Amino acid sequence: MSQNMHGSMGPIGLLRFLGWHRRYLIAFEEALQNADRLLRPEAETLISVPYWRWVDPFPEWLQEFLPFPNPRTGGPVPPRTLSGSELKPSSSDIHFIINSFEQHLPGFNVDGYTKFTYGLEGFGRKSDNSRLPAHNQIHAWVGGIMNDTSYSPSDPVFWLHHAEVDRLWHIWQKQHPDLHPALTGNDSIMDPWTESYNQLGSITMLGYSYQSESL
Repeated sequence: MSQNMHGSMGPIGLLRFLGWHRRYLIAFEEALQNADRLLRPEAETLISVPYWRWVDPFPEWLQEFLPFPNPRTGGPVPPRTLSGSELKPSSSDIHFIINSFEQHLPGFNVDGYTKFTYGLEGFGRKSDNSRLPAHNQIHAWVGGIMNDTSYSPSDPVFWLHHAEVDRLWHIWQKQHPDLHPALTGNDSIMDPWTESYNQLGSITMLGYSYQSESL
């Protein structure tokens, strides 16, 4: 799988954004599991891609996930790092964004899939809640190669981030099972794969689940 595939073929700003990235996550997890089988042939369970819950305070999530101390957390000043013109948010900033996202989620639901996906993704048309492009802002906050769509999948955080995007989409799908994007013919194919959007619409049918289905 070419790392540049995400930049050159990924459907940034399109209605198939969520479905395409769901298929991308599946391909990545399958590659991890193939490697896991080689390393641990006797294992009863295989590795899976974790998700990063944005609602968790950042320092606590970081200290739990990383096996070594981080000098940027635990001090009197909220941890901020420069990434171009962007600032990495403090835990209070993340709480504000996530709480606002939760409060406005019903607004996305009322206006259907199009408004939901543009609001969550942050590309393309602006929704009434355009202050909350959670997907794009996380890429900007992390910085580095996460700011480059051609190379962002090289950052492990990319997969944790997009697993959470996929989890939020799953939650929204359960609430609105009859709302789908108007994708037909070739537009519905998740190129470079052969599956259509409709074949990727249910994680239950795809054989995986999330530990938590709450915001």
